[in-house]
This record gives sequence, C-alpha cells and structure tokens, in this order.
Amino acid sequence: MLDAEPRSATARALEPVLAFRLDQDDFYDVMGDRPEVLRNVLRVLCQRLRRQNEKMQAAA
Repeated sequence: MLDAEPRSATARALEPVLAFRLDQDDFYDVMGDRPEVLRNVLRVLCQRLRRQNEKMQAAA
C-alpha cells in the first residue's frame, strides 16, 4: 500500500472469507482525509521498525 514494491507477505484463509480491496490511491485519500489513520499507520510502522532493530541488536 505504501510503495510500488512487490508484496512482502502472503495470507491464506482457513475458512471462506469476504475480502475487501483498497487501491493505493484510495488508501492515500483516506490518509489525507482522516489524519488519525495516517498517525496509526506511522505508529505501527515505528513499532515494527523498533522490533526489527531490537532483534538485530540481540543477534549481534
């Protein structure tokens, strides 16, 4: 959603699901219209980056 790179994850449903598709442009529109969405995306990205840094430091 945030860049044009190939997906970095996959998912497989164990039961039938109803999926929702959100294109990148529409996602950017939502983030522009709803600042709280952008803040939450940034918060989660920071948490994930922090966790990866901690893993790398622990492995060193």
